[in-house]
Amino acid sequence: MNIVLTVVNNDVNLASQQVLAYLKPQGSNSDWLSSAWAACSPQTGGGSSTLPAITNDVEAYATWSNNMNKTAMVSIPNQYMSTISQSGNVVQLGQPVLDATDLTAQQSGVTNTTSITDMYVVWCVNNSSVCKPANPMMNTGISSFELTQSVYFTIGSQTKTQTFIVQNWTALSQIPLASNLVSADIVVAMNKSTNTPTFTITNQKYS
Repeated sequence: MNIVLTVVNNDVNLASQQVLAYLKPQGSNSDWLSSAWAACSPQTGGGSSTLPAITNDVEAYATWSNNMNKTAMVSIPNQYMSTISQSGNVVQLGQPVLDATDLTAQQSGVTNTTSITDMYVVWCVNNSSVCKPANPMMNTGISSFELTQSVYFTIGSQTKTQTFIVQNWTALSQIPLASNLVSADIVVAMNKSTNTPTFTITNQKYS
């Protein structure tokens, strides 16, 4: 999967807000805290902004002590597991190894072998944060990650990758993504009767 989306602003006055794009992980909504994966501010009247590519390149990093500490980001392919380990005061996220026992062919995973009680793993796509578990990972805990085949849009003032919330996905505009989609435009326009923005996919190109 390597999908490039361009947001085209038809007639929405964003003012101090932005178009926010979210990617949704598989699993129960209550299991995850999500952040805006991408944000842009194309000018009204046809201005456009191209988002980072949505790819199968999944990364993760571990964070603890109320986000005061974190490991380096590690790329974790599908069906590979990376381990959070601690040696003295050094905590690191190790290089991933194949794990066909705990993970499906579509999942990436992280397991925690430390005694740190407020350890979280932040999952990223194309180096931008997508989500983290709602609850910390205890010792021997596993966090597995798999994307759904959709992107979700809204307009808001949240800062990309900085604010993690329990997302109300039904309040966002869902755009399903075909597995063979290569690129498309996402046109944002104002519905004059409801005074709410709409998001429509156009100009799709397929492999």
